[in-house]
Amino acid sequence: MGPPRLRWPHCVASTVLTSCPTTRSTVEALHVLASRTGMRDLLARAILHGAALGAVGEADVAALLAGDLESPPLAALVAQSSEGASR
Repeated sequence: MGPPRLRWPHCVASTVLTSCPTTRSTVEALHVLASRTGMRDLLARAILHGAALGAVGEADVAALLAGDLESPPLAALVAQSSEGASR
């Protein structure tokens, strides 16, 4: 993966490329990358992607993780996910 200073851009590029993941394996790859690099915001986003694909309970996990982070964009995604799950 390279030095730590290169991990963040790699993670951001990965989440942009998978902004609409269509397979569980794509979501798992993003999840592993985020976990290995300690990128909690990206991890929450990966979990939200899993929730969008129908993984039970992942929206709740993402909400818990996002609650510890100061990221208004992530909070908005979690809120959207919660609204979509309640419909």
